[in-house]
Amino acid sequence: MAKKPAENSASTNRTPTVSEHVQDIAIDGVHGAFIHAGTVRMNLYVNAFDPASGEVQRTVTHRVVMPLMDFVSFADTLAQVKGEIAKVGAAQAEAMAKAKDAAKKSN
Repeated sequence: MAKKPAENSASTNRTPTVSEHVQDIAIDGVHGAFIHAGTVRMNLYVNAFDPASGEVQRTVTHRVVMPLMDFVSFADTLAQVKGEIAKVGAAQAEAMAKAKDAAKKSN
């Protein structure tokens, strides 16, 4: 008798669980990305003060390595986030313009 797959198996559940050990990564930017052997590699940097030179320099602290197709999905998600940021920015600009107009009218 064949085993029936579990209802909540990883193959049927597309929403990942969130580990209690998830770590935030704080970065200031991306310093290059390259494709090699079916993966995308992206260097992430922070701006750090270098006491020897007395200047702020970019220091690569992390590298994201993802299979090509997963990276495409990641990029699609970033495009959606970028669109949401634009909406928020437009709403904030509109609210500021209305506040300025109201201030002018009350003076």
